[in-house]
Amino acid sequence: MIVRMRKLLLVGKKTRLPELLEFLQGKGSFQVDRVQEQEFPAFGENTTISKELPRLENQLNRIQALLMILGRVPLVPSDPPPMALNELEREILDHRAQLVDRTEELNFLKTYGVAMDFLLPLLNALEGSPHLQAIGFVSSVADRKNRLKLQEDLDQATQKRVQFHFHTIEENLTVNAIAFLRQDEAKIRSLLTQHGFSELKLPAAVEGLSTREAILRIQERLQQIPREIEDVRNGLESLRREQGWHLFQQKNELLDEMERMKATSLVSASHYACFIVGWVPQKNVDQLVRKLKDRFEQDVVIHPLKLDPHEEIHAPIKLENVPLFRPFEMFLSIFRPPRYDRIDPTPILAIFFPLFFGLVLGDIGYGVLLLISFLILFFRNKTATWHSIAIIGLLCSGWSILFGVFFGELFGNFGEQVLHMHPLLLNRMNQEGIIIFLLVTLGLGLLQIFMGFLIQVVLSFREREYKEGFEAIFMVGWITGLLLALFSAIGLLAGPMKPITLYVGLGLLLVGWGGIIAIKGPIMGAIEPLSAMGNILSYARLAGIGISAAYLAFAANTIGGLFPSIILAFAVGLICHLLFFILGIISPIIQSARLHFVEFFSKFHYHELIGRPFKPLTKLSKKGETE
Repeated sequence: MIVRMRKLLLVGKKTRLPELLEFLQGKGSFQVDRVQEQEFPAFGENTTISKELPRLENQLNRIQALLMILGRVPLVPSDPPPMALNELEREILDHRAQLVDRTEELNFLKTYGVAMDFLLPLLNALEGSPHLQAIGFVSSVADRKNRLKLQEDLDQATQKRVQFHFHTIEENLTVNAIAFLRQDEAKIRSLLTQHGFSELKLPAAVEGLSTREAILRIQERLQQIPREIEDVRNGLESLRREQGWHLFQQKNELLDEMERMKATSLVSASHYACFIVGWVPQKNVDQLVRKLKDRFEQDVVIHPLKLDPHEEIHAPIKLENVPLFRPFEMFLSIFRPPRYDRIDPTPILAIFFPLFFGLVLGDIGYGVLLLISFLILFFRNKTATWHSIAIIGLLCSGWSILFGVFFGELFGNFGEQVLHMHPLLLNRMNQEGIIIFLLVTLGLGLLQIFMGFLIQVVLSFREREYKEGFEAIFMVGWITGLLLALFSAIGLLAGPMKPITLYVGLGLLLVGWGGIIAIKGPIMGAIEPLSAMGNILSYARLAGIGISAAYLAFAANTIGGLFPSIILAFAVGLICHLLFFILGIISPIIQSARLHFVEFFSKFHYHELIGRPFKPLTKLSKKGETE
C-alpha cells in the first residue's frame, strides 16, 4: 500500500542549520522539499554551495577512481590509521603505474624474445662481418602482399644480392630477416621505410650490447619482471586491506555531505532563522518530533502543514506491503511510482504473477528444480535484492508444482509412463483439456480486466472524476452484454432463461456501447470496446505457451526414447529437458509481466498518473542496512 505522508515545516536558528540537516539525515525519514511560500526569503549562501559542490565532486571522483584500482575493499574497520588522501593517492597511483609499466615490458619482451629466437642464429652468424649485415622487422599477416612487394623491390634494387627470411610466430605476427651487403644498406633501409616497415631494434635497456649479451639480459629480465609484478600487487593488496575501509568511509562521508549541501539549497532563511519544508511518513511523525525537541529544544519549532487536495497528490510515494508481497515492489520499481491518490497494485501483482507463471509451466519436475534453485539462492545470498528474487521464485515454483499435480505432468509425460500418474483436473495434451485450459486463461483475463475497471470506478468516484468512472462501468456492461448474448446464441446458456439472458445481454451491450460513445465520441467509442476485448483475448497467450511447454517436455522424452542405449537416451533427454526448462522459465516471466503492465495496469491509468518516489535525506550507512 501507499504510505500516508505528512508535510512539516521546521523553523529554527540559522546557526544550527548544518546540525539540523545532519540530524535529519541520521534519522533517514525526512525528505527535504523546496520552500514554495513566497514570504520565506531565499537562503543567502547558495553561491558558497555552488562553489563548494564542484570541489566535493572532484574529491569524490578521485576517491572512486582509487577504489576502482583497489577493487572490492573490506567493509570492516582496519587497524592502521587512515592516510591523508593526497599521500594515499600518490601511493596507489605509483603502484598502478609500476604495474602497468612492468606488464607492458613483460608483454613486449615476451614477443621480442620469440622474435629474437628466430633472428638470433642469423644475427650471430653475421655479427662482426666486414661485408654482411642483417636487419629484422615484424609484420602482421595482413601485410603479406606488402611484404612480397618489398621482397621484389629488394631483389631488383640489389640485383638479388639479398636473402629474405620470415617466420610466423603468432596467429597474426610474422618475424622477418633481411641479410645483405653493407654497401646496399642505404637502399635496404630506404625501401623498408617506403613500404612502412620499421627495423626491430634492441630495447633501450640493452642498447649498445652485443646481440648475445642483449639476449641474455632480456632472458634475465623475463625472470625478474614477474617477481616485480608480484611485489607491486602485494603492495596494492596491502593498501587495499589497510586503507580500503577508510577510503570507502571517506566516499560515504563525502556523499552524505553533498546530500546535505543539496538539501541546504532547498532551504529558505532570513538573517537569523531557517525554514525547512519536507515530507515524513505519518507513522514516523511523532517519533521525529519528539527527538527534534529532545535535541534542539526551543531552537527548532515544528509546524504540521495542512494540505489542499491539489497539493496532496504531489506527496512523495513510499510503498509498504506485507513481507510476502514486498519482493514484488521490485517489479514496480521499473516504472515511476503511482500518484499519491491512486493505489499500490503490488498485492494484485503478488497474487496473479506467480499464479500465471505456475499455470504456464505446470510441471512437478520443473517446479521442483526451480524450488531447489531458489532455496539455494535464498540461503546463500544475503542481499535484499536477491532475497526478493528468491521469494518470487519460490512462489512461482510452488504454483508450478501445484498445477503440475492438477495436470499430471512430471517432466512432461515421464510421470505417466514411469509412475502411472494421471491428471487430477485436466490433461493439457488432449483436445478437451486444451479447450478447458484456454477457457480458464480467458476467464482469468476477464477477471483481471474487470478488476482493473473496478479499481478505476472506485478511484474516479473518490476523486469526483465521474466521467472516467462511468466509462469503466459502461465498458464492463458492454463486455458482459456481449458475452451473455454470445453464450446464449451458441447454446452455452440453455434452458428457460435463455431468451431472458439473450435480451439482457443485448440490452447491456447496447447501453454500454451507447454510454461509451457518448463519453468518448463515435470513433473512440467504437475502438475502445474492441481494444478491451483484445486485452482479454491477450490472456489466451498463457494457454498457448502452457500447451507448448507441455508438448516440449513430451518432445524431450520422445527424442530421448529414440536411442536404444539407456545411458544415451537419458543424456539426450536430459539435455532437451534442460533446454526446454530454460525456455519454460523465460516465457512465463515475460508474458505474465506483459499482461500485468500493459493489459491490466492500463485499465486504471497506472502509467499515466504517476508520482515521485520518497527519497529521504539518509546516511549511506543507514541505506546499506536496508538495501
